[in-house]
Amino acid sequence: MPPTLDAVTPQTVPLATFLQDFSDSLCTTTANQLTPLYTQDVFEAAQPILRQFGKSKTLLPAQANIAAAMAHAFTYANSAICSAEMSTGKTLLGGAVAALLRSTRTLVLCPPHLTMKWSKELQALLPGVHVSILRSMTDIRAFAALPPSSQWPLFAILSRERAKLSYARRPALIPKTLRTTLNGEVTTYQIYLCPQCGQRVDTKDDIPVTPQSLKPGQKCTHCHSALWTFHPDGPRRYALADFIGKQHPTLFDLLLADESHEMKGRGSAQGLAFSLLINKCRRVLALTGTLSSGKATSLFHILWRMNPALRTTFKSAEEPRWIDLYGTWETRTTDEQLHNVLVMGKESKRRVHVSVRERPGISPHLIPHLVSNTAFFQLRDLGLALPPYREQVKECHLSGTLAQNYEQLKAAARTLIPLGRRTRDGHLVSSIIQALLAYPDRAWQGESITDNTGVVRFTLDPLDEHTLLPKEQDLIDLVTRERQAGRRVLVYCTHTHTRDITKRLDQILQRAGLRSAILPATVAPERRMQWIDDRTAQGLDVLITNPRLVSTGLDLVDYPTLTWFEVDYSTYLVRQASRRSWRPFLQKRPVHVQFLLYKQTMQEHAWALVAAGIKAALQTEGDLTSDGLSDYQQPDDIMTQLVQQVLDRNASVLSAESMFKELAALYEQDRLPSPTEEPAPEVVYPPTPPEPSILVVPTRSSKRDHSVNQLSLFAA
Repeated sequence: MPPTLDAVTPQTVPLATFLQDFSDSLCTTTANQLTPLYTQDVFEAAQPILRQFGKSKTLLPAQANIAAAMAHAFTYANSAICSAEMSTGKTLLGGAVAALLRSTRTLVLCPPHLTMKWSKELQALLPGVHVSILRSMTDIRAFAALPPSSQWPLFAILSRERAKLSYARRPALIPKTLRTTLNGEVTTYQIYLCPQCGQRVDTKDDIPVTPQSLKPGQKCTHCHSALWTFHPDGPRRYALADFIGKQHPTLFDLLLADESHEMKGRGSAQGLAFSLLINKCRRVLALTGTLSSGKATSLFHILWRMNPALRTTFKSAEEPRWIDLYGTWETRTTDEQLHNVLVMGKESKRRVHVSVRERPGISPHLIPHLVSNTAFFQLRDLGLALPPYREQVKECHLSGTLAQNYEQLKAAARTLIPLGRRTRDGHLVSSIIQALLAYPDRAWQGESITDNTGVVRFTLDPLDEHTLLPKEQDLIDLVTRERQAGRRVLVYCTHTHTRDITKRLDQILQRAGLRSAILPATVAPERRMQWIDDRTAQGLDVLITNPRLVSTGLDLVDYPTLTWFEVDYSTYLVRQASRRSWRPFLQKRPVHVQFLLYKQTMQEHAWALVAAGIKAALQTEGDLTSDGLSDYQQPDDIMTQLVQQVLDRNASVLSAESMFKELAALYEQDRLPSPTEEPAPEVVYPPTPPEPSILVVPTRSSKRDHSVNQLSLFAA
């Protein structure tokens, strides 16, 4: 006799297993319920224009389908989004969409270092097209006077830096001189205060800020006041976005916003310039490789500015309500007197602090705002044979005085971190974590940890600067081997200001007979690619740079070996910067990415957390593994886990090597065989558009309960 319904025992099935077992039926059900907006007739109607594109920069079949679908999206909406992975050809897609729409005048808003790239690729894609780079009001007037073209749109390229420029500014920091006594000697040093609240100004990592290190647009972390002011003696530069809005409000009928995720800020100057230009152009296409950071608010202001329906439902300041509907919250409870109860053995009046903040997670209810006019495009969709791509961890070991000093630093951290927590001194806690991460790479500078009042809590004497550290020796050995194999090396260093190590690396590499150079941040963004090409032509062996200077848009195919000398918390930055030389058509050699770290240190644990974050990010894009979406980590969560790792004396250090091996397995599943030296075959457009792709997103958990993380499937 079969069991009754009440007798059936529920079973827990891993999410990846469930999707693997029922993927066919889920996809069939979804396809039956949703009607595609992009059909064969739409693709056929686009063929006459697609066949006029240039031969040197024609579209691949998958790109042609995406361009036709994006152009069709404008028949029922005034805005669209193209979320395409790095190297999928967003520039070509944007130009193709403008041509398919028969736009009269198209404005391209892009990062400053990509203006020339946009110009070259548009001219290669659309033979005889006119492209202007707008650098001044005179350029805008000249472009407005041009007669319309009969074949292609007129393109104007505007860097977002010039779009937002206004009057010259200077730091508004107030200097203050302090004195401290160390080893019987009185020394003086200077800190800088906020002009409004008088608190010391720090970075997000609680490192003291100077006028030289103050970032554009940076605000006080205490009172959120502006830290920049009008410079009476500086030049007055008019924001070109304002000039277009006031003098030529109907000039452009299409706006192509490249790297639009960098313009998502509510009150940032580039975000406001983006919002102004959206209102002055009939149609808007946003291009990005990282549409979301995993949090619902990362989409709020982009969608709010591009979707008029959202502006009637939400106000620009209603981020909390947006999270209530489409995101997830996390509640944290802190017992401020717990230390006294547990350590000192006495009772006290306990004070409890409760904080609520946003967690990664996006509800399926957000999908209707995206699915009708958003194309999701990945590199593997191109159907290309890409060169091998390999990531691996190179473990170094501390030794001698360096190992002894690091143990002293860890012992001090176990004392100072609880002190910083009790006194709510975030600067002290952050300084310790940064020291644990950075000291092994800069032991020749020594180490000094201070609290938020400037009092020195711990010091380490510098090592002999002529002694090579283990990781430095490994870097020299790596570059030497790659040079013998005819391969150049790109070295990433994240600390290039107060903890700068790039100059030392340059010196020790040159002493080893290697030709090296440092890409400085002072090189204008639009000149960086030319600067790199010039140094490479002179016979460079290794290029040292901050990954943020080259993470978007640059094709560094001359450097097939990339080495991360220091850790960076941003999983998106690591993914983008690691693929700077893995480019379709351009790269013919295998790409090797190495992560140098010290074994059994915070560096290994930090890289393991970054690898776990990348793995979770791949899962949100459809590459599901058994770990589940709930493991997704943000930079602030990484910092929390690093603190926990320090305080737990018996904690086992996560294996970064094993984590990156798992990542390599994911990449290997998506990689096609290596390309041959034969010329690429002639592009033949397919008779039918591709099947709808499947977008996998987590549902919104309860505002106070995050134990459940379900999935829904939608046709994209």
